[in-house]
Amino acid sequence: MAERRMFAKSIIDSDMFSNMPLEAQMLYIRLNLAADDDGFVSNPRQVMRMCGASDDCMRLLVAKKFVISFEVGDDFVFLIKHWKIHNYLRSDRYKASTFKNLLRDIYYDENKAYSQSPGDGKTPCIPQTVSEPYTDGIPTVYQAVDNRYPQERKGKDSIGKDSIGQSIEGDPFETFWNVYPKKVGKEAAREAFSKCTQPLDLLVNAIEKQKQSVQWNKENGRYIPNPATWLSQGRWSDEVEAVVGKATATADSPSFRKDVADFMEGW
Repeated sequence: MAERRMFAKSIIDSDMFSNMPLEAQMLYIRLNLAADDDGFVSNPRQVMRMCGASDDCMRLLVAKKFVISFEVGDDFVFLIKHWKIHNYLRSDRYKASTFKNLLRDIYYDENKAYSQSPGDGKTPCIPQTVSEPYTDGIPTVYQAVDNRYPQERKGKDSIGKDSIGQSIEGDPFETFWNVYPKKVGKEAAREAFSKCTQPLDLLVNAIEKQKQSVQWNKENGRYIPNPATWLSQGRWSDEVEAVVGKATATADSPSFRKDVADFMEGW
């Protein structure tokens, strides 16, 4: 099993995640660290006790759909909903979960987020036909390195068997796609991205900055350009004249308590 775990900013920096109590946020981080290579956590109660979290925090993560809960015998296991958005493992590092049979009832969308509900554009994690082998979406060969993605030189002490021959995990375009707020014209965006010579971190930083602009927040994002247009017109260099100030609800605020109550209703 791979020893390193990663977290996507698109999830961790979202309002829904940031508005949860710090106790619940810490529990989510610890659950991700304890998960196997398919995103299953076999001992969620033990993890909860280790970080001093409460049952309410666990219920909140389920209600907010950050984790999917399965009953297994007299106990239960968790599946991290956004596991494949956070982590991208090569096949030679991947070890199948002992709960892999539970994936037969799980689907994933184009962003690789797990779901228990089939729907348009969703793919079953385990195909129902023998002719379609289950690959977990994990590459079986070394991936080409994008020159725009900076490479890190490692010293002798930091180089282990798992890091030889591979310095990057993941598709730079998928990173861009996950960050960009308007999900339209993916193939056109992919083509425009392939022609763009700007570093990935520059594009991501520009997107995060423009997400807070007045223009992108008008009329529920009506004026956000399509991603292909944003790339082909070099819109990462647009000046952001003003920033929208957002009030963040705290655990003590009435709006946050109502939010939690709404999600917990019917638990």
